Amino acid sequence: MSITGLIAIIFTFGVAILAHEFGHFIFAKLLGVEVETFSIGMGKKVIKIKRGETTYCLSAIPFGGYVVLKGAISKEMEAQLRENEEKAKEKKEGEKDKKSLPEMVSDDILSLRSKPLPVKVAIYASGVFMNFVVAIITFTAIMVIGMDVPVPKPPIVGFVAPATIPEQMGIKQGDRVKTVNGKPVKNFNEIYERLEGLIDTKATTFTITFARGEKTFNVGVPLNIKSQKFLGFISNFHPPLSPYIEDVIYNQPADRANIMPGDYVLEVNDKPINDWMQMAETIRSSVGKPVRLKIRRGNQYLFKVVTPVSRPEEPEVGQLGIISGEPEKIVKRLSVGKAVGESFTISYHIMGFVVVNTYKLFARFNVREIGDNMGGPVAIAIESYRQAKSGLRNYFYFFGAFNIMLLMLNILPLPILDGGHILFSTIESVFRKSIPAKALLHIYSIMIIILIALALLVTYNDIVQNFWRLGFP
Repeated sequence: MSITGLIAIIFTFGVAILAHEFGHFIFAKLLGVEVETFSIGMGKKVIKIKRGETTYCLSAIPFGGYVVLKGAISKEMEAQLRENEEKAKEKKEGEKDKKSLPEMVSDDILSLRSKPLPVKVAIYASGVFMNFVVAIITFTAIMVIGMDVPVPKPPIVGFVAPATIPEQMGIKQGDRVKTVNGKPVKNFNEIYERLEGLIDTKATTFTITFARGEKTFNVGVPLNIKSQKFLGFISNFHPPLSPYIEDVIYNQPADRANIMPGDYVLEVNDKPINDWMQMAETIRSSVGKPVRLKIRRGNQYLFKVVTPVSRPEEPEVGQLGIISGEPEKIVKRLSVGKAVGESFTISYHIMGFVVVNTYKLFARFNVREIGDNMGGPVAIAIESYRQAKSGLRNYFYFFGAFNIMLLMLNILPLPILDGGHILFSTIESVFRKSIPAKALLHIYSIMIIILIALALLVTYNDIVQNFWRLGFP
């Protein structure tokens, strides 16, 4: 493993988790809750400095960090609470408390449990809030510094697969789009932009004028996003697409065959191709059947035999786990204001993607598919390494997305997680009664066991899924 890859792995885990814990730390300080410990890193404390009520630590393992809040609902504190409750029962009536009044008042002020619900929610949610801030800053920086985007394609039709809606409409490869609803277009992106604009106007149809040599002809398509004709047209209507692999999906057949981002596919089953969609047509119809690819990688020519697997949502359609792209790029930069706005859009799209696809995954309830899509620390480390090798922009986009996913995990209303703390605090506030320490201790103990078991299962799954990287079948 390269030094760059190792730094990428440490940075991914370390900065994301440290940012999360720093959120808890800074909000606790601002809202008057005592912070007993703030540690950069995990494990044994190497350096300790006490400032006021807080001990600042630098710990041995450079992954993330942690915060200990006074009065936070943790396993250790709940054990102490239970012990205190038992001692209180044993006290004789009228016995004086060992603590002075000032100490009791101080503890009451600084105790998190004595704080109103909004303060508790703010502190518990501050970690995920900070992960969101890190994601927004990361995405914004990428777009302000500049993103590599494909050079706009001329409005010329690429490969048209047989028996598709465009082919049935008489559209052929090489046809040039002149106008959409009478308005000229300069590149293929403008065609999609016009269609989006027409959808917003609630138009019912659109007309595209094509040129083929000296001849022109019109094609009308119903403008209904639920129409099979519209969907069949849009999904098969493309400009010429280079058979260039922009990215390879983790642990899919292409990844296992050592196909890499930047590879060009020159032949599929010994037949030359010049358009991505030509290759896609063969792959989609070859579930479980080996496909022979001729690839150009720099000055090398390689042959790979890869077997497409079925798509979970479409078992009859094959996939290799490769993402198309264009080798010719231009740098696109946004102003800070536009970049921030776009960063929010990207973050919400990632959240929506995770929610929708997780729901679909568990709705299908295919145990093997769930296992294939379950990733833990090993999977995240491998993906950090892969993205770092492919370039800084790709890596930081992954890092931003990882912060969004960490946010979504921690906000789940499960004990131990921030969402669970918020849930219990809300219950206590609604019923105006603290949950008994003994009950909380049992709940948290059980949840810790479940989380440890799940972590071990996911890590085991990661290792099994990646045995092939070590040369095992």
